[in-house]
Amino acid sequence: MSDPGIRSVLIVEDDKALCGYLASALTHAGYQVRLAHDATEGRHAVKAGGLPSLVFLDLGLPPQPSTMTEGLSLLDEVVYHSPRAKVIVLTGQDESAAALQAVRRGAFDFWLSRLHLHEFSVPDSS
Repeated sequence: MSDPGIRSVLIVEDDKALCGYLASALTHAGYQVRLAHDATEGRHAVKAGGLPSLVFLDLGLPPQPSTMTEGLSLLDEVVYHSPRAKVIVLTGQDESAAALQAVRRGAFDFWLSRLHLHEFSVPDSS
């Protein structure tokens, strides 16, 4: 089990540049960050213990990135294994219906369209 004083984040995103940017910003702000680049890695991270307090989850994940099936299935697992985790769904404009479905299934929030990286800021974890 992880130290409750440390905020942990799981980023499940197949865009490695975006994943790296988020990880860097969150680590710099004092968060403990784990990365997964597809649904299989995400499932492993969720089941491996040390459950995250925050999850950034892309819905369009390999092996079927053109559908939301993998992301929504992983969301269900996160909600089951880590019900207190706040899940923020990362989604594109054409995926707004899936994002709303994700909120109904337990996601805390969703960010429509790709992040405007220059606008992203992270509060200090202390």
